[in-house]
Amino acid sequence: AMLVPFSAFAETIDSFATTVHILADGSAEVTETILYDFGRENRHGIYRNIPVEYRDSDGKRKVFTIDSIAVTDGAGTPYDFSTVTEGGDTRIKIGNEKVLINGKKTYEITYVAHDVVGFFDDHDELYWNATGNEWQFPIVESSARVYAPASTTRSACYIGVLGSAEPCASTEVISA
Repeated sequence: AMLVPFSAFAETIDSFATTVHILADGSAEVTETILYDFGRENRHGIYRNIPVEYRDSDGKRKVFTIDSIAVTDGAGTPYDFSTVTEGGDTRIKIGNEKVLINGKKTYEITYVAHDVVGFFDDHDELYWNATGNEWQFPIVESSARVYAPASTTRSACYIGVLGSAEPCASTEVISA
């Protein structure tokens, strides 16, 4: 018998890089750069489910909205997309139902998230799920960079399945 190496997953997310700029009004400008490898699979595109419902550190249910959405190939060429909000997620459907693609593609998604900073008596808090929980395929490498006002002092980062307490490989706070 001959052993042929294969991947259990035909598709992978090679890289998922998120940048968040916190604005003074409690909103944030977000850029996500997703390097997606469809392999030999023919697909129309991807779905990006952004969780817009969460619980803050006091356990209160919070919902935020996103708008000003744009999706390009990273070089400025726009992708077709549509959005719907359902079940605690804003779902961005990216691609053209008449066009099949495969191989490696770059998706650069930008949007503004409103009311994402929680204001407390002694601190302000951003709770951000950088990749979401809906991906069916493995994320090989991910990073999140958050640009906050200069008074930022603490951060915590966790990696893994939803609710994981495993710390990220590296976390640092750089004050401007």
